[in-house]
Order: sequence, then structure tokens, then C-alpha cells
Amino acid sequence: MAVTVPPHTAISSCSGYIYQGKIALMHCLKLFENLGTQAREFSLEIESLDDFAIKNADGSYRSMHQVKAKKDQRFAAYRAAVVKQQTDSSNHPGIGVYFHVAVNIEDIPANFAATFNPVQFYSYRDEQGANHSSCQLDCVDNWNNEQLKRTYQALGQPDFKHTDEEYLNKTRQHLEDLVIKHIICVHHKIIECNKPGVTDRHIAQLSSIPLNIFFEAITVTDFNNVDSEDYFHGILIKKAGEYFHEFCLEQVELGEFTEDDEKLDILNGYLAIINTLDVSELKKFVQSIMPHREASFNTIPDLIDSTFDREDFKNGLLQVFKNLIESQINSQSLSLPIFYWNKDSILYYPTAIDTHKRNERMLCQKIVQTSLSSEIDVLYEAGKLVNQGITNESIFVSSAIGSFQENDEQDPHRHNKINEVKKVSLISLDDAMEELND
Repeated sequence: MAVTVPPHTAISSCSGYIYQGKIALMHCLKLFENLGTQAREFSLEIESLDDFAIKNADGSYRSMHQVKAKKDQRFAAYRAAVVKQQTDSSNHPGIGVYFHVAVNIEDIPANFAATFNPVQFYSYRDEQGANHSSCQLDCVDNWNNEQLKRTYQALGQPDFKHTDEEYLNKTRQHLEDLVIKHIICVHHKIIECNKPGVTDRHIAQLSSIPLNIFFEAITVTDFNNVDSEDYFHGILIKKAGEYFHEFCLEQVELGEFTEDDEKLDILNGYLAIINTLDVSELKKFVQSIMPHREASFNTIPDLIDSTFDREDFKNGLLQVFKNLIESQINSQSLSLPIFYWNKDSILYYPTAIDTHKRNERMLCQKIVQTSLSSEIDVLYEAGKLVNQGITNESIFVSSAIGSFQENDEQDPHRHNKINEVKKVSLISLDDAMEELND
């Protein structure tokens, strides 16, 4: 049967897909709280009828949901989306129609219910049980934990599952991954698809998530035993998505981008590639953008000390991607960085380094030490590491590590690494813009 759908969805733009996934999870958990095991018959569909939708066992739609993770508090900023949702719902009599926002809308018309029926703003419950008409970005995790507690209790699960905060966090992270990895998969298929006439919604409609998967995870899986690189890999991928979304909102708010800016599509393409990296590939990516740290994410402390944080990703890496021409993608070498620029046979590599010039010597020493101790044979070919503020001719020259040269001459492998490190330099973003953007 042919499906007539609009040609564009937020999943292929710079939407808050991490937030979208978390809101979808919250609603699914609420269904289990309210309906118990009956909710196992439903399925979650992402980006087909709406941002997400719940389908009944017979394939009909139970509810449709629009999610807006914007900062604007004016109703005018949402009116067109509300009208569109109202129109789209007309083909599905009796469907629940919900509009989700991340901030309180200050000027909702007094006649909203009558004018935009059946659309309604979604109602959330906080830690104290109070109702809210919006869920802020920094509240969604806590409110999802609270919803998870209520769901565990409604399903008659053992007390420790809804009283142990660490267990709740692990459960939520796992359930989020089920949704967000699905969104990422659809997102990647959309970017890869070049078939004429095939829209984002066509692709998204081809798959859904049975809610029974959530039920099995909640009632069967022991989340005390999920600590692994795969678990922390999922956390890091979500962090990258959250930081990316914050960056996009900030840039639009500052007037650097418009909401349909071509540059945002390019940035979205970079993130789509990062999202597809497996554990080993993600380690190499983190090592390449944070060469002064030895990438590891076996534990929560590793995530803090050995990967990137909010400021590294936003003020470092994304500023490089934003201000330079579109990079080339390495799809050949498994050891070299994924993103690079090549001009006049000189290679440039993006980093998340945002270090002041006065700390240049210490930075270079850390990069060299990490390179020599890294399991990766050669992290970079001869080239320049693009960072926020430092330009020099060689990271090796700036490092006071002459002893390494003397001690490692007898080790051919380390000797080779030292020679490779000598060919690597730093270049500030301003200098890189002059060299690459002409």
C-alpha cells in the first residue's frame, strides 16, 4: 500500500534526537504504569506519523507525539507545528495528540483547546508528583527515573529495583539506548538513502520497537551486571548527541546559524558518522580528538578523565567543524583519524583541544607521552592538529623529553613512533581557517 507522507522530518535535521528519545521512553514507561502488561501489545514508531507514535497491535495508531526541544517561550514559535499536527491527526479519528515542549510557553491562547483540538500539551510529573506542561532538558533524566520507579511498582517488581538509585540509572541508560540507537540507525539510513521519491518518513516507517522489549528488560534483565565498555559506549554516544544539540541551539540563538542552515546539515553529517562507531572505533576517535589523554571508558571515572566533556566537545571540536570547510572522511585506514583535511599534501586533523598558549609545553609533552604509550601504532601521519589557540612546528620540539630519545633508540617500534611524532605539529583554528578556507 502506498504511503503519502511529508518529505521532511526533524530526524534528518539538527533536532534534539537524544531528548526526543528520552521523551519517547518516558511515555512508554507511563503506558506500563497505567495499563500494566497490556502495553506489551503496543509498538513505538519513530519519525513516521509524527516525531514518535504508539501503534496498537492491529496496526492502528493509539497516539502521536511532536517533540520540540527549543528554548523559545513564545507560542508563535510553535503555532505552525501545532496546526500541522492537528491537520495530520485528522486522518486518525480518536487518536491521542500530544505536543511536548522543553520550556514553559508563556502566551498559550485562552481558546487553545477549542481552536487546536485534539492537540494538547503533554503533562509531566516531577520528583514530588507535581504536574508540569514542559520538561526541561536538564530535568528529563530525573523525571524518567521517577517514572521508572512508578512503572516498577505498578508491575510488582522487587523493591530494590525502584529504591536503588544506581540501579535505576543503569536501567534508564539501557532503555534509552534501545530507543536512541534505533533513532541513530534510522538517521543513518536517511543520510545514506539516495533513492528518488523515498522520504525520511518512508524510511522511518519501515521499522518500529515492540514495547515488549522494554517489558522484558524491566522484568528480566539484571542491571547490576551491565557494566561494560558497551554500556559506557552508549553513554558517551548520548553525551555527544546532547552536547551537539546544545551547540546547535546556542548557535541559532546567537545568530550564527539559521534553523535550516546548510552548515548545520554538514555538522549533522559528522555526528551521524560518530554515532555509527563501535567500541573500538569510538576509542580511536576519542584518542584522535583528545590526543593528550589515553582513551578509555570502562568505568564512570574513565568517562570523566579519559574522554571529552561538554566544553571539549562544544568549544573545541564543534568549533573546528563549524569554522572550517567540510572535511574529508577516512574510510580506508583503521588506525588513522576519521576526519581530516588535505591541502597541498599537508594533512590537518580536528581536535577538541582548547588549551591556552601558556600551557603549550605541558600539552605537547602529554600528547607525546600518550602517543608513545598508546596501543595504536601511529595515531597521525605527518600533519597538523587543529586546536583553539596554539601553533607550533612540532609537538616534539616543544616537549622536554630528550630522555625518551636516548632510552628508546634500541626499541625499533618506539623509535618509529618517536620519528612519527616529530612530524606532527599544532595549528590554531584561526591559522587553519586561513590555510584551508581560501
